[in-house]
Amino acid sequence: MKVKRMFTKNAVAMATISVLLGCSNVPENKVADFSQSATNMLEHVSGVVSEYNQAKSHRDLTHLAAKYNGSSKAKLNSDEFEPLATYQLPENSPIIAISKALLAYSKALNDLASANNEADAELAALHLYQAAESSQWVSLPIPKEKEGIAQSALVALVGSYSEDKKQRALKKVITNSDAIVSQLSIRLVELIEEHQIGTAIYLSRSYVLSEEVQDFNRRANIRQMPLKASRDEIERLYAQWEEMAATPILIQQTIKAIDTFRMSHNQVAESLNSGTLTKATLVQSQARMKDVTARFNTTKGLLENCEEGVEVVDSKLSCKGQDK
Repeated sequence: MKVKRMFTKNAVAMATISVLLGCSNVPENKVADFSQSATNMLEHVSGVVSEYNQAKSHRDLTHLAAKYNGSSKAKLNSDEFEPLATYQLPENSPIIAISKALLAYSKALNDLASANNEADAELAALHLYQAAESSQWVSLPIPKEKEGIAQSALVALVGSYSEDKKQRALKKVITNSDAIVSQLSIRLVELIEEHQIGTAIYLSRSYVLSEEVQDFNRRANIRQMPLKASRDEIERLYAQWEEMAATPILIQQTIKAIDTFRMSHNQVAESLNSGTLTKATLVQSQARMKDVTARFNTTKGLLENCEEGVEVVDSKLSCKGQDK
């Protein structure tokens, strides 16, 4: 399957050089808040994908640490590191590239929305161009009318900066990029499910926890711990178990974050196209993304998604009443 570039230089350039056309109707400052909330949320998505990519190497490094902890005469050989180098996916692997592409776009959009002078605007245009050049996606069509104008992205906002031009540029960037954002978001969810990243993350966390528990038992057998020290260790291990058990809910939250970004971006783009975008629309979208983001911060936050409480099934936490 042929791999093309995401947010192509063509699409972004087309959006950016269109600043001289039409009205913007983009509420000042609110797009910056919207795009910052999107960036914060997508950073969590990228973090989950990154953990998946490092899951096997993390598990095997823990295995080596447990094997060569001094409890036997076995000695570590540097040759044992060699297989670890082949475990991670390359940066242009679709699931990695698309995750980074969406994040790069939201960051570049925030740069443009936050620009308040010519230098900032020029840098924002450069970031949009770089996002288009460095990010890849699989089998997305490039409309003919958007070809051949890549270099314009760098000069669109340079030389005669004004707030009005920036607002019109934002409108064009968001509306022209929406179809690509939608396709990429849908494809990323498909890849998360196809790769079964929840299983990979769970197995890694489970193995690491088992070694941590064995290490705790060995230390306790060698020397009795004071109650406080023992309790602190038990609480740490319980938190680690809870994080492991909540892996399925983490994946659900990751998919929810991607869908929330896709739908929020689409709502803003459609409102811009129809001339009905208001501050309230942006604030509501921002609030939804902030709520999704906040749930990532702690295991307790993830579990708050379960309105009827949680249950443990096969050492995994799931929401009560949820279809299995």
